[in-house]
Formats: sequence, structure tokens, C-alpha cells
Amino acid sequence: MGGRDDQDLYKYAGKGAKHRERLRRADSRRLSTSSPLAENEGHLTKRLKRTAGPNEDAVTIKEKIRLAVIDHDMSHERICKMLKKQGHILSDIAAANVRADTRETLKLMLRAGLLNREDLARHRRKHSR
Repeated sequence: MGGRDDQDLYKYAGKGAKHRERLRRADSRRLSTSSPLAENEGHLTKRLKRTAGPNEDAVTIKEKIRLAVIDHDMSHERICKMLKKQGHILSDIAAANVRADTRETLKLMLRAGLLNREDLARHRRKHSR
């Protein structure tokens, strides 16, 4: 009963045969417990809707954070509370990054003379009411 290895005559022979068999069984158990592709797609769309908030996309959420910084100079904690109250689920890091970027842009515009400090203060007083 001679034969070559590529004819699968010796696939369980040799060193590590028991280990390969255990791996094969574990693989088949893992595959049988995984969910079908359709369920995964539904889960992903549900997750994306949940993170974006009620009928809003990331651009709108960024705009809300930027306006909160420009109009009220809100702190990070207040921005997160405001977004949670409005029903948006956003990571603290994402909110902090957008806020920091907006503050950096405001500082650059003030230094370059493109924005007047008094006008910005007047704008914030007007929107704080």
C-alpha cells in the first residue's frame, strides 16, 4: 500500500497528528456556532445607526460639536452630556478630538488676524442667552 503524501494517504500520520485532529474539531465547532452572514450584516447596520444617533450622520455631529465650542466655549464634559441628552452615542475621544481641532483653528484664526476677539466674545454673549 505505497503512495505519495499528496494522495492524502498519510495526512494523519506522523508527528502532531493528534494536535491537528484537535484543531480540526475545534475549527468545526467554531464554524458551526458562528452566525450566518445575513445576521452579521443586520448587526453591523444596527450598530452603525446606534453610533450615529437618530437620523444623523457624522458630519452633523461634528457640526454640533464645533458650534458648541464656537458659540459657548463648552468643555469636553458638557459637550458629551449635551450629545448624550440628544441621543447621540459618541466616544469621548472622538468628541475631544473634534473639540481640540476646533479650538486650535480658532486660536490660529485669532493669531492670523482673521478673527477679532471682541467679535467672538460678542457672538458668545449673544448665544449664551
